[in-house]
Amino acid sequence: MSNTTYADRLLNEHNAAEMIGSTAGTLRTWRCDGKADAPPFLKVGRSVRYRESALIAWMDKLEGGDAA
Repeated sequence: MSNTTYADRLLNEHNAAEMIGSTAGTLRTWRCDGKADAPPFLKVGRSVRYRESALIAWMDKLEGGDAA
C-alpha cells in the first residue's frame, strides 16, 4: 500500500490546468517561457507532471498577493 496522500498525487498538465481553472496550453506557455510565478512542475521521463500539493500552495500564494 502506498503512503502517498491525496495532495501528493502527480497530475498531468490537463488535470493540473483544470484544477487551477486554466488550460494546458497556458501551462505549457508559462513553462516554456520560464514565467517566474508559474506553478512548479516535474519532468518524469518525457512527461510533465504537477504535484497537487504544489498547485495548492501556488494558488494559496497567489491568493495572498505574494506573486506579482
